Amino acid sequence: MSHRFIPLHILGLAVGSLLLTVACSQTRVPQRPGRSEVLPNLNGIRASQIAYHSVNGRYVKVEQPVPRGKEAVDIKQVIWPDGTPFDDLSWRPTGTVAGTYWIVLENGGEGFVAHALIDADGDGVLAHYTAARHEEAKPITADGVF
Repeated sequence: MSHRFIPLHILGLAVGSLLLTVACSQTRVPQRPGRSEVLPNLNGIRASQIAYHSVNGRYVKVEQPVPRGKEAVDIKQVIWPDGTPFDDLSWRPTGTVAGTYWIVLENGGEGFVAHALIDADGDGVLAHYTAARHEEAKPITADGVF
């Protein structure tokens, strides 16, 4: 009967990798609830704009931030109102939101940029995110601004 042995250095690497994987998964920084809404919401707005444009030949502009003005953004979650220009896109977020959202048209209405502001950590410094016709949602403020 032949026995095969795994060399100790390979076994050590395998065990070390497993321990490192477990340690890393236990030390993840939790996503802040408010902040986690922004990327999916902006990508949803982007997809809705693209779909709306394919049917109607134009994009929807949302001049006034919804659900509240830029100066009113804080850490609190608020209810999304009915009767906003986002209704034209058949888009609305699920549940309450901490951020505020608006859409600017570019290039004579041939493009758009969807914006979001949020203060997920309540420090009074707003994080700004955007999504555009050819670009998925991303932060445009410095790292560490939530």
